[in-house]
Amino acid sequence: MLKGRIQMIKKMDHIAIIVTNMDHTIQYYSDMFGFKVRLRGSSKTREMAFLYL
Repeated sequence: MLKGRIQMIKKMDHIAIIVTNMDHTIQYYSDMFGFKVRLRGSSKTREMAFLYL
């Protein structure tokens, strides 16, 4: 633990969020938290985007 500070999150890896509007969601996470798109694609049943900081 850091002296005088609590480190709540050490690492995040692979979180899936189901959304209704991929473009809007990517824009939101990019603007609010600085995420960038690593990869974006789709299959017959879903659209996917992998974001990173």
